[in-house]
Amino acid sequence: MATENPAEYFPYADAFNFMPNEYGGLLEFSRWKPLSATTRNAIHVASIGMSLEHVKAMAFLLTRDILRYESVLGTELPIIPPT
Repeated sequence: MATENPAEYFPYADAFNFMPNEYGGLLEFSRWKPLSATTRNAIHVASIGMSLEHVKAMAFLLTRDILRYESVLGTELPIIPPT
């Protein structure tokens, strides 16, 4: 079914949780929805299960590509500590 909403094709997440276990790991992605100036609610976007080897390779590749991007950009992207 066709839709005009690009979010249905390209889900956006600004939060994630990783839960490893003896069989692999589960990455859960969510998006924060502000409820008020001081309260927000997480909306589930997707859950993806994968092997721990895949998670480790993915972490390596993401780190490498972000460091390369920062080098080209000439700056360091800030990491906001969780609250």
